[in-house]
Amino acid sequence: MLERVGYRGVCTLLGFYLARLLIGSFVGNTSWPERWWLRGPLCGFLGMLPAGIILLGVPGCGGMCTVYNLLSATTIGFVVAGGAWLATARHHA
Repeated sequence: MLERVGYRGVCTLLGFYLARLLIGSFVGNTSWPERWWLRGPLCGFLGMLPAGIILLGVPGCGGMCTVYNLLSATTIGFVVAGGAWLATARHHA
């Protein structure tokens, strides 16, 4: 479907996966907010927000794809930050 509207599916997927991988970097490099259970979801949400906005312009996808994308990104941020907290027993760096 993406090929018909001028998108290259491989490039689009690569962009989304790279953005998801950056969530861990954002969580590890920030200290605000101080608590991991706030920082993780916030970094996940903000890390994938640009990609979610792009999804609004994809025909046949729209708002629900954006909602699911941001929800999964927020969950990934929570899991990454929770794993870091379990490994270090510290709320921030």
